[in-house]
Amino acid sequence: MSPRLSNAVRYVSALRRARRRACKPVKRAAARCKKSRPARAPQVLTLSSRRIPRRTMPEAVVPYLRLSGRWLAEHGFAIGANVQVVVEQSRVTLISRQE
Repeated sequence: MSPRLSNAVRYVSALRRARRRACKPVKRAAARCKKSRPARAPQVLTLSSRRIPRRTMPEAVVPYLRLSGRWLAEHGFAIGANVQVVVEQSRVTLISRQE
């Protein structure tokens, strides 16, 4: 390594540091290394757009909101459950209709 390069490595802390491992090496199964954390509902979601192509009319651009996560199951929205959507001015309410 040239002297200039070694000086650069010495002064750039990101190059000098050793890489961190996600989990400490353990002789046990790798599945135990992965820690599960409690699911957390998002505080703010961003409404995006979705384009719907059409053959005879111009392409439609509609508002699009995607919800997913473990927090839905923890709050009573099981996979396959029916969901009632109540829409009011500036408010959308989801109600799980589990049997």
